[in-house]
Amino acid sequence: MSEASSSVASERVRVARELHDGLAQDLAALGFQIDQVISQSDIENSARAKLRGIRAGLSEVLDQVRNDIFRLRSDETLPAEQILQNQLQSLVANTQIRIEISGQVFYNYELFRIIRELTANSVKHTTCTQITIRFSNADIEFTDNGAETEIYPAIGINGIIERVKKIDYRFEIFNSPKKFLLSKNL
Repeated sequence: MSEASSSVASERVRVARELHDGLAQDLAALGFQIDQVISQSDIENSARAKLRGIRAGLSEVLDQVRNDIFRLRSDETLPAEQILQNQLQSLVANTQIRIEISGQVFYNYELFRIIRELTANSVKHTTCTQITIRFSNADIEFTDNGAETEIYPAIGINGIIERVKKIDYRFEIFNSPKKFLLSKNL
């Protein structure tokens, strides 16, 4: 890598870090404050409805900032597998979790965001030591070796479902054994 391209890459990472540590965190904090107001029992329903609309708009802005951070941190000159590996290694850096990626990896921004969310969930909510991601044609299978538990829709899973719809994929959850399957709608 030339000195100029190394300098550009360093600056992209610096800007991404500043966005994450500043703007993204501030937007998330505002979202939590709005959520607290919405949950108060003494607020009128009309005000609650307006606040939910504001909260939805704020969530969209935060999602866009996070997308921009992801793009800044992705070196699109690398092979797709290396881009994905780099993104996931930052999530498991201080853990004992190994990541195995197999098959022909193809770059798709939304799919990579989904895989990142699944990885973050495995790190936060399981005691896994291995995450396996298999690419097969347009399908992606994601598993971890953590204890099998019932998986309930929550904010992260709902976000995945929204992303899947946007790119015309299906998202299936299997509880026994625990795995997630992303399949292209035909």
